[in-house]
Amino acid sequence: MFGVNAVLWWREFDEVTQKYPHYPVDPYVLLFHHIMILALKHANDLGLNEKINFLFDDQGRDGDKARESYRKAEETLPVELRDYVAGPPSHENEKNILPLQAADMIAWQVRRFYYENQRHGNDDKKYLPFHHAPSRRSSNANA
Repeated sequence: MFGVNAVLWWREFDEVTQKYPHYPVDPYVLLFHHIMILALKHANDLGLNEKINFLFDDQGRDGDKARESYRKAEETLPVELRDYVAGPPSHENEKNILPLQAADMIAWQVRRFYYENQRHGNDDKKYLPFHHAPSRRSSNANA
């Protein structure tokens, strides 16, 4: 069992979207894909043999946009990562799915952690949300 998280700094997001206005990006869709890629890469790095079923908290239209963007991007996923996907991601109501309530609590804690550290001037780079384990699959493939 492992966890991943993704953080989007609004200041940096605003800077990039202002610099490249012809490439609209939805912040939820961006984080939606980032979480999935982090989980898939980590599963691959660990050499796991299980598939991941991605279940997100209901987000209404944002969730619809994210699922549609997944359908468009799914075929571009490298085969070694695609093998870890149990099926298309879905969105459910957190009131009906208890693990989503736990995920919301963890997300709140992560946001609070980064917010407090940023507010107190701590170095953002010190708190990377994800570290890569040595890739067993990559090293085996190169051997």
